[in-house]
Amino acid sequence: MIEAVNAAVGEWSGANLQDDQTLLVIARVSAAGARAPELRALLQADPLERLAEAEGGGVHLELPASLDALAALGPWLERLPDLGELDPAERRQLEIALYEACANVAEHGLQLDPALHFELWWVPASARGFAQGADLDTRIKAGYFVLRDRGFPFSPGRWRPRDLDDPRRRLEGRGFGLDLIHLVMDEVLYRPATAAGNLTLLTFDPARARDTRKEDQNG
Repeated sequence: MIEAVNAAVGEWSGANLQDDQTLLVIARVSAAGARAPELRALLQADPLERLAEAEGGGVHLELPASLDALAALGPWLERLPDLGELDPAERRQLEIALYEACANVAEHGLQLDPALHFELWWVPASARGFAQGADLDTRIKAGYFVLRDRGFPFSPGRWRPRDLDDPRRRLEGRGFGLDLIHLVMDEVLYRPATAAGNLTLLTFDPARARDTRKEDQNG
């Protein structure tokens, strides 16, 4: 909602605003529709607490700032708790989104300097003491990824999803990284320049990704 309102204001103004602006969004979730605390949206969590949780119980992958090194993502995902049980096509979809997120860090944040490294964690539901006995979709949705780097900070700013149904957009050929990330992942939270570095938190909902793939096939 915040991104949508900021984008609409930017489009309406047609130029950079000359003064500060503040946007506050307040939501109330009814008791009937409330999520369990473990499934609370990333926006309601402290990113540094999520990082500490990842460092304490997550599955860690360290990568150099090289696009070739990102080939390790697929085999890593296959070995991860819960994600290794995913349908290969769904896991491949997840791999593409993570590749784009990591490529942005390597290319833009760390300038493809192979001497520099960044880190990725998967925090499974079991590491959080949650979802014991739950079905696979629920367990995966209760987990999350943390991506941490110490390169140039990134913020989506006024970025808006492209209309990929428009053939003109598809002909552009490049620059679809953020679109792919946000299409596949359930939630994406950017927190640049924290005390622990630049943090990106991501969750994956297999059911949502499955529905998206069905819509693409039917279309």
